[in-house]
Amino acid sequence: MVYTKYYVGKTNLSDLEVKYFVIEKERKYGIALEQYSGDLIECDYEYFTEEHNEATKVARFMQESRVTLTSMTEILDDYIQ
Repeated sequence: MVYTKYYVGKTNLSDLEVKYFVIEKERKYGIALEQYSGDLIECDYEYFTEEHNEATKVARFMQESRVTLTSMTEILDDYIQ
């Protein structure tokens, strides 16, 4: 799977660092989170729009709200509805 990833920003929560990205594949956009804790790296992504600006807005909101992988899907589901 090939996609383009645009860095939005990061946040630090005690021993956790989370990086936020806008992702693009075949004119579909979404967000990706990479979560670092010690030697462990976890990531997840979701495509949800055809608008780059909308994906950027959501990624920035998640960064400002300090969203982690645990709550990413639930928050994105609420946004889409």
